[in-house]
Amino acid sequence: TIFFFLARVHNSRTHKRKVISSDEEEFINDDDDDDEEIDDDDDDDDGDCDYEDDDDEEEDDAKDKSRNKLACTAFFNTATREKLMSAPRITEKVATFIMHNRPFVDFNDLVLFWISECPRGSAIPKLYVEYLENRGVLERILDGCRMHSKLMQEALENADSKQLLVQPKLLTKNCKLHEYQLVGLNWLIMMHRLKLNAILGDEMGLGKTIQVIAFLAYLKEIGSHGPHLIVCPSSTIENWMVEMAKWAPTINVLTYYGSMEDRMRLRAVASDTVDVLLTTYNMIGSKPEDRKFFKRFRINYAIYDEGHLLKNCMTERYKNLMKVRGERKILMTGTPLQNNLIELISLMYFTMTKLFTEYCDDISQLLQQFQQKIPALTAKTGSLFGADKIEQAKGILKPYILRRLKANVLGCLPKKHEKVIHCEMTEAQKKIYDDLVLEFRQLDNGEVPASSRLMQLRQVSNHPLLYRRHYLDDIVVKIGKVLCEKENDYSRKNPSHVAEDLAFLSDFAINQLCSKYLSTKHFCLDERVALESGKFIELDKILSVVKKKGDKVLIFSQFTTMLDILEAYLRLRSYKYCRLDGSTPVMERQELINQFNTSEDIFAFLLSTKAGGMGINLAAANHIVLHDIDFNPYNDKQAEDRCHRMGQEKEVYVTRLVSAGTVEEAMLNLAEKKLELEKEVTGEGSTQGVDGSKMKCFRS
Repeated sequence: TIFFFLARVHNSRTHKRKVISSDEEEFINDDDDDDEEIDDDDDDDDGDCDYEDDDDEEEDDAKDKSRNKLACTAFFNTATREKLMSAPRITEKVATFIMHNRPFVDFNDLVLFWISECPRGSAIPKLYVEYLENRGVLERILDGCRMHSKLMQEALENADSKQLLVQPKLLTKNCKLHEYQLVGLNWLIMMHRLKLNAILGDEMGLGKTIQVIAFLAYLKEIGSHGPHLIVCPSSTIENWMVEMAKWAPTINVLTYYGSMEDRMRLRAVASDTVDVLLTTYNMIGSKPEDRKFFKRFRINYAIYDEGHLLKNCMTERYKNLMKVRGERKILMTGTPLQNNLIELISLMYFTMTKLFTEYCDDISQLLQQFQQKIPALTAKTGSLFGADKIEQAKGILKPYILRRLKANVLGCLPKKHEKVIHCEMTEAQKKIYDDLVLEFRQLDNGEVPASSRLMQLRQVSNHPLLYRRHYLDDIVVKIGKVLCEKENDYSRKNPSHVAEDLAFLSDFAINQLCSKYLSTKHFCLDERVALESGKFIELDKILSVVKKKGDKVLIFSQFTTMLDILEAYLRLRSYKYCRLDGSTPVMERQELINQFNTSEDIFAFLLSTKAGGMGINLAAANHIVLHDIDFNPYNDKQAEDRCHRMGQEKEVYVTRLVSAGTVEEAMLNLAEKKLELEKEVTGEGSTQGVDGSKMKCFRS
């Protein structure tokens, strides 16, 4: 039976091929035209690249396409089920179907098979060919980069070994660099002499800011004048101002920040007499006037703090920063690789722009494809290009990056203990979660977006107050009626419409609304409902122990609503606390940090993972609770290192709270895999990017 079925399918494909082979060729040509349109758009956007029509290049492209089609056919003819399932859009069922219907005569036969037998999957061969094309482009780029990297490595090894044995004289006398920071300064000086851009990738908490300030002081001493540009996140701009004033007060710093009127005045006074122009990522691309100013302003060094924020080449932020006219660049990041090798390429392209210019056409095409196709290609394997490309990336990075780990250069740094607590949800919480899962399974796929489903499940995993359970429909109707009858804010509104709006809110949001008005205060929930969460039960135990020890704690959450609930809990327990999130005015943040670090009365600091996780020093605490984990583990690592850094005198305890049996456990597994990828790319040594013997030379 199977034999006759296969014969019928093959005959059908053969017959259809005779009928529509010309259409199939037209289909491919149409797609090529689309690709050319994309290239034209990229050409218009990027004035730095020249494109020439070359018959030899066209012939090479044709050969590449032919090879890729042959490779595609071979893949579908010989790949195992597991390998087939690693290709885009191929499930186990589809892989079995392919294996039952192969071999395919050639690429046309493969395409016609899908058109005739499974039209919905007709794009599968083309997607795989695109994958091969993208891989080929990356291979050409990496080959070129590897050759250049080898030359740079030789230049580094043969570089003049003269080094500073003492710190620059312009640094404040009572501020002393650690030995490893002096090594970092010498590395930056060597990169400067070789006219290379640099990635200072020391682990968070090792004082990258201080090393860069020392480098700027050195440049001023030798007469290499500014202006230099420092771009940092909003949460760290005050820290930069404080550290610059402390370590190098003779460096003339102009802070480009404030209202539109303030920035207009700053643009008028900014000149070559300024040593350093300090601004934020938001300010540099905020308005057309800002973008125009930074595009025209001549800069010596452009320094980017938290450089991993430049991981996505397709963002407006990235494009705006590429237009900044800096002679040389330094990226500062505690996490040189985030998530995947594509992000690594983005950082490399930003840092080594001139090197990439000859591949500009390829890069534009590659990034366009990554933006649209990569999720499908990476979803199952986690890596698009395999271990061999990871090894190439390690080699290419070597001359451009210096990375030291705290464990290797700070022998006296207290130990960091990490643990994950899998919290059992309360019975009410479990019921809400299970009901949601059941509801989502019964819905059509397109009815509720996957991202929305995931967010709802995460919210319930965090706290049942983020769902509406206490405020039943009849209570919501009563609240709407009272508001419309007794409160001026609602006097012109229809009670039923107000009730409808309230029905979409969570218990916590409705409770907050009721607490605002005297007429609805009796609808407020008992504060003890804040404890009706599996995570809060564990948190209550943790904080009780920390308080008895006389220690301080940082509590991180990604969600401001969750921080609101945590505030209610801390008030219930009479714990004094500070709070910092994205809504905290930038110029007030350092004051909050100082209060927490100096006051013995403040026990806890509530922080949003994004706003409070970068570049700030909270070494007064030695306990960290990550209430909810991030998909990106580096964001959590950033948060951890707010207190595990220089100046910490106690052992540090990091606790992650994960609701058992929920999507959070899958998120945790994914995060662990991403951290493994970093180990593969950067290795485990004490230094990355600089030859060990060279580092010893620096220390001599």
